[in-house]
Amino acid sequence: MAFSENIAQAERLLREVGLAFVRVTPMPSGREHDLFRVAFADGTLRILKVPRPDRMADPYWPGRGAREAFRAEREAITRVEGIEVPTPYHLLPTDPPAALMGVVSGVTPEDVHRRGLMDRSLLEAIALDMGRLLAKIHAVKMPVGEPSAIPIFADVEPEKARLLHMDFHLGNVLGSMRTGGRWIPGGVIDWTWAKWGPREADFAEMGVSVCLSNPWAMEPMLVGYREISGQTLEPARIFPWVKDELERRLRDEPPSDPNVKALWEQRIAEWSAGRFLTRAT
Repeated sequence: MAFSENIAQAERLLREVGLAFVRVTPMPSGREHDLFRVAFADGTLRILKVPRPDRMADPYWPGRGAREAFRAEREAITRVEGIEVPTPYHLLPTDPPAALMGVVSGVTPEDVHRRGLMDRSLLEAIALDMGRLLAKIHAVKMPVGEPSAIPIFADVEPEKARLLHMDFHLGNVLGSMRTGGRWIPGGVIDWTWAKWGPREADFAEMGVSVCLSNPWAMEPMLVGYREISGQTLEPARIFPWVKDELERRLRDEPPSDPNVKALWEQRIAEWSAGRFLTRAT
């Protein structure tokens, strides 16, 4: 992740809505938004999220605008319970649109990995806890008969649709490291890709980002999910979503490393043939 250099724009947006800040500091940002930590005179800290001009498109919501994404995020975090989320959340009526939100404390498993502290046993434990978190998100049913800023997948019956994060990976979950190398999950951030849809779809991002190289990590994630939800999800229903996402990336964002490309093609072939390695062996 890179730090945005567009501090002047962030400060302009805050002034445009009459917010008197003390300091704006760039934060590590992704491919969709630039992030800034905003300090106010009373000691309050907030996160300002501004869409990047070259932001990555949501593959499940063609033509989605930045303001629409912020509205979906705002609704999603008001509906989920039992998980720390970035509240309070304010959508700023600026151009470009921006969101000012609360800070979710902790470190991400991605940070733990970058520090060289992620071994196989820790990844299994984190996958278990992430399954539990995802089950809490999926406990939210789509409100039938009510307007919603969150889009629904096509061909999904509203009565069966669940709240999906759709960008659920090691970089969007925060927690704390404890003695003995244990990571305790806490909050979930970055809800701009939220959807209503089938539970299985929400495993695609973890399937690509983690299970591509560690396919056995899906097993503890499914175990944790079952503990909370009581639902047993079969890999045969999950990995087609993972395969489709990997095929999309191979088409739209092909890796430059031939070894990585070969691994992607290998996984697509395995998953197309119904071969899913999910147990830790």
